[in-house]
Amino acid sequence: AALKPSEEARGRFSAALLATAPFVIYLGWLAMVELAEVCYLVLALLWLRQWIASPTRQSAWQVGLMLGGACAVKYLSVGIVVAPVLAVMLLFVLRRPRAVGHIALTVLAGGLLFSPWLLRNAIYTDNPVFPLATNIFGRGHWSEQSERRWADGHSPQTHPPVPKPPVWEKRPLADRAEMFYRNFLTSQWLGPLLMLLGAVGICLVIAHPKRAGPWDWSLLGVLAVQLAIWTALTHEMPSRFIMPALVPISLLAGGVLGRLANVQANPFSRHAVRPARGPWGIPPAVAIFAAAAAVNLTIGYSIFKQYTAGEPSIPWRGQQIAQQLPPYRDAAELPEGSRILLVGDAKAFYFPNGTLYATAFDTHPLAEMIETGLTPAEIANELRTLGVTHIWADWLEISRLAWTYGYPASLSAGLYERHEAGKEPGLEIFDLLLQHGLRKVKDLYRPKGDEAATQPGEWPLVTIYALPWAPTAATQPADK
Repeated sequence: AALKPSEEARGRFSAALLATAPFVIYLGWLAMVELAEVCYLVLALLWLRQWIASPTRQSAWQVGLMLGGACAVKYLSVGIVVAPVLAVMLLFVLRRPRAVGHIALTVLAGGLLFSPWLLRNAIYTDNPVFPLATNIFGRGHWSEQSERRWADGHSPQTHPPVPKPPVWEKRPLADRAEMFYRNFLTSQWLGPLLMLLGAVGICLVIAHPKRAGPWDWSLLGVLAVQLAIWTALTHEMPSRFIMPALVPISLLAGGVLGRLANVQANPFSRHAVRPARGPWGIPPAVAIFAAAAAVNLTIGYSIFKQYTAGEPSIPWRGQQIAQQLPPYRDAAELPEGSRILLVGDAKAFYFPNGTLYATAFDTHPLAEMIETGLTPAEIANELRTLGVTHIWADWLEISRLAWTYGYPASLSAGLYERHEAGKEPGLEIFDLLLQHGLRKVKDLYRPKGDEAATQPGEWPLVTIYALPWAPTAATQPADK
């Protein structure tokens, strides 16, 4: 709608290409923030178009609000949304020095919408951009190990986990040029024909700079800054982080189809005339768009089938997942009055209310008790004070974290050795607590068909332990 009436065809093509992009379809069924980030970037670029055509304080303010909205949904928008748009605005200000105040207005507007996140961080951690810039503003409640674990785990370079497991080996990684080729240029998630059309759009801007117009150049500039920041600063250059680049790519691709649709007569014929039913370019533009959209939708459908194989094909409400799907069903079926402490797993949304957990970057209550030197009896008393009745040990997640970001040694040491020795999973602290009344309730394995049995020596995904004071079914109220 913002491109009416001068570029209506471009607007329609761009919107449809973006809507059918495989990554957009994929994120359509996930509760992730990138779609909101894309929304704000679209709006920011359209307001930027207005500002370029007529640089007013109002349009600069609106650009800033859109940038602030993007930061409010994902702080990485500072690099993938804010920095590219502001860089383009600064280039235009060099030609229009009187508009330099508009940059300040844009930053102010963005800061206002970003401020709740900054204020919350400042209140809780004394660092407004936590967990960034901890070396400047402080690490807040984090320990030195937690700070290093987060910084190393998100660094562009590959670092060993913190702490480093005894048998950890650095896995070979592709260089950044190869990751750029694999995760961007040839990524099926972005749509191959959409990327090709975007590349044609870039070529047209460069080949005909005056005809392209300043907004097309700004789209090219935004894309260039996005790719530069993604390549230089992100850890292993994941495709999801550069997904917002689909916005300028779709607008450039839509520009190609829009220009083609506006070709009035057949350019390959000397005596061609404009068809009676409209410009000659509409049918080929629609055909190319249909091919691109068809490829996008085919890839999107294959991704959907791949990532939802074995999952419910109908929408499940959160409460249904928590009560009926493994492994959360086993947590929901614990006796009334139970309280779970998660070890390894930090995805507590589907667990019962009151569940205790900690991410790999925060201090785990059980690890803190161990590292402060409490005896097993004292640890048991502390757990009772916290109301913990059950411990949920997610062996797969503990192992994954220990070998990637890192996990407290007190909650991960010895797992690899136990596996290699053919022993059942466990931790030293659990062995000690077993002598103080802790008991194993249940092992949970990967869901299989009825005909498949657990293989000898196969490790469970999760082990549920109960503390001595844990309620039993017999202790539940007869009438709830």
